Amino acid sequence: MDEELNAWLARGEGETLEFKRDPHDPGFRDKFCRTVSAFANGTTGGTLLVGINDDGTISGYRDSHGDAEKMSNWIADWLISPKPVVEITTIPRPDGDVIAVRVQAAPHPAWFARKLWLRVGKTTREATLPDMRRIEEHAQARSFDATACPSATLEDIAEDLYTVYQREFVAPDVIAANGRDFLEKLSGQSFADIHSGRPTYGGLLICGKNPQRVLPLATVLFVRTASDSLTDRAAILDEKEIKGDLPTQIRELESLMRVSIETWHEQEGLKQERVSSYSWDALRELVINALLHRDYSL
Repeated sequence: MDEELNAWLARGEGETLEFKRDPHDPGFRDKFCRTVSAFANGTTGGTLLVGINDDGTISGYRDSHGDAEKMSNWIADWLISPKPVVEITTIPRPDGDVIAVRVQAAPHPAWFARKLWLRVGKTTREATLPDMRRIEEHAQARSFDATACPSATLEDIAEDLYTVYQREFVAPDVIAANGRDFLEKLSGQSFADIHSGRPTYGGLLICGKNPQRVLPLATVLFVRTASDSLTDRAAILDEKEIKGDLPTQIRELESLMRVSIETWHEQEGLKQERVSSYSWDALRELVINALLHRDYSL
């Protein structure tokens, strides 16, 4: 590891290598995320070394274990989306700790703070419109959700749903300066394939007018039962098949769950507390994770 670190230090900062003195500088989290996003949007990825001065000397910084965990949590919490593949390693040395953050080139454009970032020499800067097009054209995504659906066209995408999504995840100034057509905009979120001109399965699931036309099993069957067994038809209290795009499915599920959870009041002295049979936050998290991580290719 020391040999690799020495090679990095000898090479100096550049398009795929950046030094940071320590993670306690003001605004470090945003600088970290911008750099990781930029490396992910490059063709070869890159490495961020924390604990190194700009001149390539070790800063003498300590307490790297807790900071490495904190950086890992930033990645796990999807501050950069889609979440890039990042390996974080702590290198303890007598003259100071170093944290090596290795970032793989992403198969999708990697967004942070609703913008795309890229490396130009030693600096990280916001991507321009031509940069965005270049990043999207070089994306090698071949996951199922980023695969073009051969039986769908752009007519299958609801432009109003996409507009809602875009306003949520893309900065207003980026939208205002965006002179791209509908296909180019969709490809920026991997909702369409720029080469075939067709929507991806992910685009259909998020913004499709009728996703079940091409993914008939992408539905949710909601069942509330008084029995421990789902095969006891006589005990079923409520049952509904939920279709539509994923945001619609989530909203309908939330409404059904809210009216299905039993609640009551418990008295403790002069204080009355509302109690429910399930934790709403935990149940909502469980359902959303199940929908977002299910295998739609089946």
